[in-house]
Amino acid sequence: MTMSIREFFEQVPQRVSAEQARSLDATYRFDIEGAGSWRLEAQGDRVVVTESDAPADCVVKTDEAT
Repeated sequence: MTMSIREFFEQVPQRVSAEQARSLDATYRFDIEGAGSWRLEAQGDRVVVTESDAPADCVVKTDEAT
C-alpha cells in the first residue's frame, strides 16, 4: 500500500531523532503540486510539521510523483 503525501508528513516527527532535530537550524517548506504545502521546524529535541504555506528558509517545490 502506497503512503499518501499527508501520511508521509504526519510521520516525519517520529522519524527524526532528538539529535537530528537539535542539528536543524532552518525551517523547511515542501510545496507539493496538487497536494498542499508542509512546513518543518525544529523545536528543541523535536521537529514540528504543520500543513502551511508560511515562509521558510528553504522551499522545495515538486510534484506528488517525485
